[in-house]
Amino acid sequence: ALPISIFVFLTHTEIRSAHITILLNLELRLMDMRIDADRSVSVVFYSPEERLRGWLSRQINASSFFVVRLVFLLVCFCRAVTVAPWLAVKEIFRSVLLAQSPSFRGHKDIAVPSSPATSRASTTLLSSDTDLNSRCHHQSTASFSSIFSAEQVELLKNAEVENSSFDSLPADPNDEDMIIIPSLSIDRDQLECVTGVTYYEERCLFALFHLQRPRTRVVYVTSIPIPRSTILYYLELLQKTKGVPIEDALSRLLLLSCHDWSHRSLTEKILERPRLIERVREFVRPGVSKMSCFVCTPLEKRLALLLRVPLHACDPSLDYWGSKAGSKEIFLEAGIPILKSTPLVKSASQLSTAILDLMRIPENLQVKRVVVKLNQGFSGKGNALLSLPLLDYASGEHFNEVLEALETLQFEAREETWDAFKSKICTIGALAEIWVESVISSPSVQGYISPEGQVSILSTHEQELKGQCYLGSWFPADNRYRNALQQYGRLVGESLAAKGAVDRFSVDFVVVQYENGELGVFAVEINLRWGGTTHPMMTLDLLTGGRYDEQTGSYQCDDGCSKCYYATDNLQRDAFKGWTPTDISDLIDRYAQLQFNATSQTGIVFHMLGSVSEFGKLGLVVIANSVEDAQTMYKSAVDILEMESSKDVRQKRVCEV
Repeated sequence: ALPISIFVFLTHTEIRSAHITILLNLELRLMDMRIDADRSVSVVFYSPEERLRGWLSRQINASSFFVVRLVFLLVCFCRAVTVAPWLAVKEIFRSVLLAQSPSFRGHKDIAVPSSPATSRASTTLLSSDTDLNSRCHHQSTASFSSIFSAEQVELLKNAEVENSSFDSLPADPNDEDMIIIPSLSIDRDQLECVTGVTYYEERCLFALFHLQRPRTRVVYVTSIPIPRSTILYYLELLQKTKGVPIEDALSRLLLLSCHDWSHRSLTEKILERPRLIERVREFVRPGVSKMSCFVCTPLEKRLALLLRVPLHACDPSLDYWGSKAGSKEIFLEAGIPILKSTPLVKSASQLSTAILDLMRIPENLQVKRVVVKLNQGFSGKGNALLSLPLLDYASGEHFNEVLEALETLQFEAREETWDAFKSKICTIGALAEIWVESVISSPSVQGYISPEGQVSILSTHEQELKGQCYLGSWFPADNRYRNALQQYGRLVGESLAAKGAVDRFSVDFVVVQYENGELGVFAVEINLRWGGTTHPMMTLDLLTGGRYDEQTGSYQCDDGCSKCYYATDNLQRDAFKGWTPTDISDLIDRYAQLQFNATSQTGIVFHMLGSVSEFGKLGLVVIANSVEDAQTMYKSAVDILEMESSKDVRQKRVCEV
């Protein structure tokens, strides 16, 4: 009730603007405060120091004893909370208030720093909340007029999506509603071994670039709310590259969250929330809607049935062909070279016997190691390396020696234990494959099967691995074996199509160099889902609008230039912890080396911004005219981020002192 009130809130997670609005409306009514035409309440979300300083200066200059202004500074922390923001806020208020007269009636002008991100801050006012399009807000819009100005109320109304505004749109080839479910419905134990796995749901935010089609609408559902700065980062990219206004994109975007931080799959959480499902059903239109997902299981199939939309994914009944054992059958059927392996087994004793049989094959007598793979795995986390004891496998029984050696498996997942792994063998099944010491690369090919059964090749990649765990990739694959990858990929696609598979698939390979210098390409496994190479290729495709040329194995843009990229989901530094997505957006605005250039169609696109605060982990797709240029740009970006993080380290030390 003070003439001028300034409130600063530092919170662990972001607060929805709708909640603040409802709270203010209630509190003002309880205080019996009548907001006249010359009074106003502003709800503004700021994080950058210079913008906050300038904004406060303007507000204090404009304030009088008849103006109530409430400023909410939402600094988004997860678990790594530092005291540095408090010092920054203290310094901001000290310098701003000292610049004013004691009565706060001074009119001294303080320059407001201009920034490309200023529009983001103002747009954030109401229209970028995570649950921006929530139906529950529709009934309360009228009551907002008692707090907000007419312009702000109009902005709120425009930001919310009404079904009726789309019912009369004419049919169009680009007129569709896309429901994106980025659920990692995979073995929970393996997922818990992935750092920041919940934020992997943000990898599919490239789907927002589909909004470049004027009548396309997108529904994106996540376990936890996506920071508004992250959404605006993608929409600003869309505006810069395709000229789509942010307001227009927001009007065709529905963002929903389960507000559930547990390690269960997203689809499980959605199925427990019938109201959320109903909101999706109200938004989409029958006949022009489809659901896409990271991986399709019976859970996703059930969700699609509840939503009454077609599921554009491979039927769960075909999952076996995406397993380790099923992949081997496809490769043998298609005549594709594979590495020698055991059949699928369901116990440790069966695995020991199968390894002995594998080692008795004459050409395997010199093999020193085998890799044990769970039949279903994610990002290499279900693999373990076994160093074989030095025995004469050609003669004699060595069952007990091999069984004992299994207890010394070197697991790719650091948290894995032999007892837990052994129980997974009994439930999931496992096989052992010979380990080739002369592997020089681990490429992959990505393909697509249309509903009509037509197979097309989408890309080839070189995969960057740490041990057997996927870290990143670059496009395209080495031209020495690029054609072989495409040929084998097409054979796999045709075999899968004959079994009824549709949508995306990928095949992993290893390339071996023999003593005579020749190369051998061996298929390893099939992924009947989106993978680590899906979002980089889709980002390139949707931002540049080019096409993959299967004849040359390159990606060609309309101007005749070919594009390459380097991508990773695993840029991780402890020094990055404590940064927020807004901090990353500010760094992008500050450094041209971190931006995407719409003219040259080169630059960097960030993803998984939500994981940086808690885990110090980021993802990047670096698009350039050559792989070498992309890797150079990536190193430059890492140098900038490390330089900025070193400043924070020094500041933290000062604060500790």
